[in-house]
Formats: sequence, structure tokens, C-alpha cells
Amino acid sequence: MARSCQICGKAPVHGHQISHAHNVSSRLWYPNVQRLKVIVGKTRRRMRVCTRCLRSGKVAAAQTVLDTLPAGGGHVRLGPEDAQAWLRALNDVRLAIGTVLGITEDYEDELEAASWSDPRSAYLEVYHWLGYLQDSLVHALW
Repeated sequence: MARSCQICGKAPVHGHQISHAHNVSSRLWYPNVQRLKVIVGKTRRRMRVCTRCLRSGKVAAAQTVLDTLPAGGGHVRLGPEDAQAWLRALNDVRLAIGTVLGITEDYEDELEAASWSDPRSAYLEVYHWLGYLQDSLVHALW
């Protein structure tokens, strides 16, 4: 969708507008989406990002993660500021996955009970791995 945020997924919302005379009409409320030029690797891309993501620093944290990843893979070496950006980005991704999957505090029971035939099992594994990565990064910082 052209009018949705490519980071948080905020999209137009349908609702009813009610006038003072109580006339009801359908309408859409669009998020305040701005077009940005972002450098991914060595290529420039245009992204549509809502102003809330811009203000909260999600775009800058995601850009820091992309900039610090080695081109051919391998070990990642982070300074304190880069590690904070990584923590913010990992937390945002983990929260987004958790919201989509409807994960509660007892997700580890769901993870153990899920079989590989369950379509959510791969997402639960990614969620669990992101938690491990976030925890190891916190322990490395403190």
C-alpha cells in the first residue's frame, strides 16, 4: 500500500465521520507518511515512513543495524552507541512479531507444544532467537 508505513505497518483506518447534525458518512483516516531516501548497502531506496517512527528513532536504529552488518557475513563488532541502536531495533522487531502472533508471557509453553506442522512454529522460533540475541547483547553491555 502506498499510504502505509514500511516500518511499523500503520495503514489507513476506516471509520465514520459524524457531523454536528448527526449526518454519518464513511471516510478513511490516513497516517502521516513521509517519503525518505534510505541507503541500504550501497543502493539508495525510497521508503514510506510514518512520523511516529521518525520521531521515535526507529528509522535511525534500523539504518545503524544495516550499516554495521558486514557485507559478506561474519562477526559483528559494535561500539556502545551501535549496540544501543541494535537493542532498540531488535526490541521493535520482537514486539512486532509478538503482536502479530498474539504472544503472551507464557509463550515458552506454546513454543514447546508447537509442532513443525504448525505454521506459527517458525515464527515462534524466530521470536525466541531474537530474545536470545537481545539478552546476549544486554549481558555484553553490562
